[in-house]
Amino acid sequence: MDEGERGPPISPLHSSLAPCLSRGLGTVNLEPKRRLELLERIRRRREAILARRGGKPIDGDAAELINQMRDERDEEIWRAVRDSVADS
Repeated sequence: MDEGERGPPISPLHSSLAPCLSRGLGTVNLEPKRRLELLERIRRRREAILARRGGKPIDGDAAELINQMRDERDEEIWRAVRDSVADS
């Protein structure tokens, strides 16, 4: 990203966790009430995801699934670029 260019806005949850993540997943110093609020949001998000999937959890390792999907998308992009260059 160029200097002065901004990325997409981040949610309050991400804003709260950003300092922790930038320290390499160190300890999060949140007030107990805020911590419980964040955990509740995470729980609700998980329930919503499960509901969309008909209550069926993801089979296998989620990280591996994400990496596989990224690899597939990368291949699609490279194939489109190669096809575009070949057509020029």
